[in-house]
Amino acid sequence: VHSGAVSELVPHSLPGGGGELLLSAGADKSLALLEPRMGLAVVARRELSDFPYSLAAVGSVAVAGCGDGAVHVIELPSARRLYSLRTGGAAVRAMHADPNRLVCACDDGGVRAYTFGAAERRGDVEPPLGVAPAARAPTEAA
Repeated sequence: VHSGAVSELVPHSLPGGGGELLLSAGADKSLALLEPRMGLAVVARRELSDFPYSLAAVGSVAVAGCGDGAVHVIELPSARRLYSLRTGGAAVRAMHADPNRLVCACDDGGVRAYTFGAAERRGDVEPPLGVAPAARAPTEAA
């Protein structure tokens, strides 16, 4: 699945009966989506900016926190990167995501809390080339 250590495994049920996936983050700086009904075959993969220390999934997105402080929001099941957030440069070691919020704990001792809103208005979002930010990008909570 990965050319190196696996840092995180997250089983996830897609909304609306869309099936099951096993999300796998690896030291090769990638997120792999595995299909349990196909013998855990890799059905999609997304390269990340750095080593993924933390991984969460909610609804139709996966959220990967990386060593460079980036948080990548990945569409499921396509593995298309919707956008990325900057947390300040410290590695994102732990995360919690639910339909309303995203909380990230970083190596600098800080905790960043975001609510799903419109972060692109504040400049917190780095969309991939040629892709507009998602309409519900998280906004950092005050």
